[in-house]
Amino acid sequence: MDKTSYYPSFVQKFERKFAKYTGVNYGITFNSGTSAIEAAIYSLGIGKGDIVIAPAYTIASSFLPITAMGAKIKFVDIDPESLNISPDSILEAITPKVRCILVVHLWGNPCDMNQIMKIALKNKINVIEDCSHAHGAAIGKRMLGSFGDIGVFSLQGAKAVAAGEGGIAVTNSKELYLKMMNYGHQGRNQEIFSFDQAQCFCHGYGRKYRAHPLGIALAAVDLKMLKANNKRKYYFRKAVEDIINRYPFVEIQKNYRNSRLGGFFGGVAIIISPNYEDHVKSKFSQRNIKFIERNYANQHKFECFNYGIQSNSFKNYEVDISNNAASTLINTEKLDKRVILILYEQTFSINFHMKLLKALDEVNLKNS
Repeated sequence: MDKTSYYPSFVQKFERKFAKYTGVNYGITFNSGTSAIEAAIYSLGIGKGDIVIAPAYTIASSFLPITAMGAKIKFVDIDPESLNISPDSILEAITPKVRCILVVHLWGNPCDMNQIMKIALKNKINVIEDCSHAHGAAIGKRMLGSFGDIGVFSLQGAKAVAAGEGGIAVTNSKELYLKMMNYGHQGRNQEIFSFDQAQCFCHGYGRKYRAHPLGIALAAVDLKMLKANNKRKYYFRKAVEDIINRYPFVEIQKNYRNSRLGGFFGGVAIIISPNYEDHVKSKFSQRNIKFIERNYANQHKFECFNYGIQSNSFKNYEVDISNNAASTLINTEKLDKRVILILYEQTFSINFHMKLLKALDEVNLKNS
């Protein structure tokens, strides 16, 4: 137990281990991935009048912290094959008011970080990686979460590393690390500085976003098992991919060359061709192939995401100059109801193999 913050030392140990695993210097836990994104935005000094580029094709908790901090969202389109934010769309959206790019590695599939970082560095824009689906994913030998200024991972109960509820932010910048600590961890700066040095930091910003220590104890076990669990899910996904590739009306979420998926949150994402959606879903249900629908499309059309909040009272709004509601994100909108996630099983059994083949064969026959 740390004598200054009364926070269990094993939480600090987990933070250090997670940061080392990701290949960065610092890690700090939060009570959710959303809180970690909020702290990341704060640490970068982003607020009223600033714009953050983000994909609309993701869960709203990825981008809601942007408006919570008083900034504005500029939604951009995705790549129709990878389902991830499109570097070309990012480039088209850059204006002098854009301060940051929020990327989301959807379903554990890495974004094209090499291209995105080139754009960010050229335009002097910060990058936050939302790696909530992608624990253990990498591009080449470099882990996700280490490309941007800050990487954020959810530790929610359904994630590969789970605390029941929780999150962790990682960074190579000591300054950003301390600012995130100051935002959501009252008093913890004294773990690093002496009392005199930490006087201006010791009370914090006013948020209390610490993770529950018992949840972090659970997450520490998952972190030990992450490599083995990712390997098992990789082979399941590969087996599904081998079957999906036989049929012209379905395709698996494409990953960039030299990238390795990780976390595998949600399931194996497949994209169904137009007019085949109901047929595929019906046959999967009949064959007891478990799947879920994740329809993130058209969030850029929601009025509530098209304003920058001026005050914490949520009463005063400033019209977003990016005019998201009037914009058209062609690829994002086309994917409405066309993406499903086949749920992972413990192993890819002969029985599952036959069920998937028969279901897709029946769809093929019906539409031939």
